[in-house]
Amino acid sequence: MSNTYAKNQLKETVISIYIGLNKKLEEINLDTSDSEIIRQMLLDAKQNPNIKERLFKEIEIHKIVKYSNKIPKGLDAKIYFHPEYAYRYFAENFKDCKLNSKEVQELIDSLEKNFESTDGIPMSALINNSKEEKIKIEINEPWDYLGMYNSNKKIVIEGNAGHYLGYNMSGGKIRVKGSTKKYTGRRMKGGTIIVDGNSHDFLGSDMQGGTIIVKGSTGDFAGIEMKGGNIIICEYAGDFLGTTMYDGNIYVKYYAGKNCGINMKGGKICIERMNKNLVKLL
Repeated sequence: MSNTYAKNQLKETVISIYIGLNKKLEEINLDTSDSEIIRQMLLDAKQNPNIKERLFKEIEIHKIVKYSNKIPKGLDAKIYFHPEYAYRYFAENFKDCKLNSKEVQELIDSLEKNFESTDGIPMSALINNSKEEKIKIEINEPWDYLGMYNSNKKIVIEGNAGHYLGYNMSGGKIRVKGSTKKYTGRRMKGGTIIVDGNSHDFLGSDMQGGTIIVKGSTGDFAGIEMKGGNIIICEYAGDFLGTTMYDGNIYVKYYAGKNCGINMKGGKICIERMNKNLVKLL
């Protein structure tokens, strides 16, 4: 029996209990652990019918924890090269799941017990689909792709984020109360990213719009192939700042490393304290 069929049967069984039908849970081909968890939910619901809405949410969270890491064959190999493909898969599968900020945090806590960095893709799909405009989460692991495709959410992340924060975002705001790994703001088209700490290599690579503010320092290749938008670095930038930059603005408060502006086509770089290794300043 497929997972999809089992999940549909589960939903039908839960509904049947509430309309007085006597379908048995044993008819569903689930793991023992699944059955026990869901049995307890149903028992609680029978004792207190007022928790019906919460029951459905708990079942949804349980299904997401169970199935979010079970990526179809061939999808796992495409995640880093084609994250859009993975995102579309999860966005479609979780489109009916509307979690609030508290429930998103509960799910994060559950997934971090068996952490996979690419779980940031389904997590982003859930956040974007949330009924709340403001989402505040606390992470203990470096989740990749958090905030990808964000268009209108205001997301606050307590902790250090992983790679590809705000990937392809078009609006909204992401604030990280910590540092980020590589490719922060890659391909972003709008919105604002604020990193309270430092950001690693390839900050704002291929970005087309929006604003990235890093209150600390950045690694190498910040603004590479940048086509628009603004990058503000409040301390130091690494080597090859603005490489092959086409448009946009980069501002660095202190120094930048060697080979700044290599192969620039357009745009502006402003470094308040010009480094002797600076190649071009526009």
